[in-house]
Amino acid sequence: MKISCLALAAASLISVSEGYRLSFYNGKNCRSAPLGVQYPVVDPPNYVCRGIPGNAQSVVITAQDPQDAQSKVIFRQPEGCGGGITLSATGGCVNINNARSYQIHYR
Repeated sequence: MKISCLALAAASLISVSEGYRLSFYNGKNCRSAPLGVQYPVVDPPNYVCRGIPGNAQSVVITAQDPQDAQSKVIFRQPEGCGGGITLSATGGCVNINNARSYQIHYR
């Protein structure tokens, strides 16, 4: 987890073929960040909010509802979901507020 978080912070160093799984928190640090992720930092113990990197191409979301399978989604520009993300298969908007984790794939 620590390695993945540090790698995300240095997004320019991440290989295009790698993805990293992080925990998603609905914490106060991310309330104003669109599609923000708040992840634990070990030293010092804290939570840091990061936006999904601009070069992120897709994301795998794990919903809190166990009935929901992981859904691969593609990022769309604002006309699709008002700046949100859309499901690649159905084109429907998806909300990640209840997501527990996601995996980012880079271009």
